[in-house]
Order: sequence, then C-alpha cells, then structure tokens
Amino acid sequence: MLISFCFSLPLQVGDVVPDFSVPICANPGDDPDGIFRFYTYNGNTNPTGEFSVLWLNLFTSWWPSCQSEAPITETIYQEYADDGLVVAGYGWDWNDPYSCDEWATNFGLSYTLNDDHDGAAWSLFGMGYIPHNVVVNHMMEVVYTSSGFEQGNIINAIETSIEYMQQDPDGDGFVSDEDNCPDDNNPDQTDSDEDGIGDECDNCDNANVFIIGNLDGTVELVLEGLVFVSVPTVDVIDLLYLIEMIDNGVDEGCGYEASDITQDGVTNIIDIYALESLLMQGAFDNWSFSRHLLNPIR
Repeated sequence: MLISFCFSLPLQVGDVVPDFSVPICANPGDDPDGIFRFYTYNGNTNPTGEFSVLWLNLFTSWWPSCQSEAPITETIYQEYADDGLVVAGYGWDWNDPYSCDEWATNFGLSYTLNDDHDGAAWSLFGMGYIPHNVVVNHMMEVVYTSSGFEQGNIINAIETSIEYMQQDPDGDGFVSDEDNCPDDNNPDQTDSDEDGIGDECDNCDNANVFIIGNLDGTVELVLEGLVFVSVPTVDVIDLLYLIEMIDNGVDEGCGYEASDITQDGVTNIIDIYALESLLMQGAFDNWSFSRHLLNPIR
C-alpha cells in the first residue's frame, strides 16, 4: 500500500497503520456509501480475503508541486493496479483553486480522492511539508514515508511490497517458502508435533496420535492415576494397513507419515518386516511403548 501525503507523518517505517475512515470526494469506486475505509484493503479482515499494497498521497489543491505530481501518480497507479496497488489521495484546502471533482477531472485521475479537511489522515502520517507519500504493505505496515515526491524510492517501495504480497498469499507475514502453512494464515507458525507442518493446516498429530507404527490413527483411553488419557494403539491392523499402503503406492496422508518404521526416510518392504518383528516381540504390550516414537532400527 502506498500512501502519498502533502504533510507530516507520525507513523514511521515498521509501524502498523490502524484502521481509519475518510469521506470520499471523487472516484468512489467500490465504496458506494462515500466512505474510504482503510482496512477495506486488509485481506486479514475484509470479507474477500484480498490483499493490497496502498499508496496514500497527501496534498493540497493550491501547492504547485502537488498539481504537477498528480498525473505522475496516476501513471504509476495504472502501471501497478493489476498487481494489487491501490492509490488513495487525501486532500484539503479545496477550491483554491480546484474542488475535489475538478482535481480529478483536470489531472485525469481515476484513483479515489478523499476529503481530509478534518485531518484524519494527516494526524496519522503528516509531518514536514507537502506533498507527503507513504507506502503500506499488505500487512498494513508502513514501508516508506517521506515528504516530497521521490519517484524512484516510491516505485521501489511499491515493487518490493507487491513482490512480498505475491510471495505471502495467506497474508500471515511469512513467504511461502518459509511458511509451514503456506495456504493458511498462521502468524504464530505453531507446530506442536514439530513435523514441519503448522497446526493450522496439519491434520496429522504425529506427537500424540499418528506416532510411528500407528498407521490407522487409533487411540484408546487408558487410566493413568485418576485421569484417562488417549494412547495410540499399534497392532496387527497397522501391519495390514502398511502392507496395503505399500502395495498401492500410497505416499501421502497421516498413515504414510507414521509408516517409516526404520526411520531411514523411505517406506518400503523393510518397514513391513520391522513392524512385524516389533509386534512379535511385544514391543507395544501394555501401551507403554506406543506412546513414543520408535527408536530407529539399523
């Protein structure tokens, strides 16, 4: 998100922008009630789940540099709009010489213009002199803020933010290559069973249910002291499950995650022999062993 203002900026780079609303005065777009709500473009809170990068432009109608930069802003907007850039102008001191509608018409602007005569945007971002430009990424974090119109720096902030947004489609702040649930929003990245798959998208509890050997995921309630606890059960049914899985070439799912009996990184016929041997030895008798991962067989 890029925010361009003609005044000051209390929020600094790295700060999260709070939601705020300002009346729209030209080019309402998809805001028929005439209010520009900042978090409409926050994919973590809006109904669509769509994220945006925002550029806010703070300006006055009488300042010559704001006038000369308005069509440049439109050109940049047109170049990056399809990539998720939203531009919002925040102006005041209208009718000196342009009204809000005249500003949009005279400079050929298609992005939304907002009336900031009460200083809602200025109080958040304004500092220094006009114009003032701010870029906000899809996490609602300020990534660029500066008085003046440093076009190269603004474009760089936009491009960097768009690339970050595209690499983080679930909007949790982690790019897909580093996200343990790349399709689900999980900013805490919790992984209770430490299998590299986050709890938010992990259907297989490898710590308490689908332990090594418990391919069918069965558990039994066992009384420990005064409390019943769920304990995984490993038996001949799991052996039959393992044989069938290997015969059918199954290589995914919770059962598969519990199938590498020898812990050598490969599920094959050796694991069948290993599980059969352990069952014959009574390794799972009295549920004592089935609550823990098996020691590797070498």
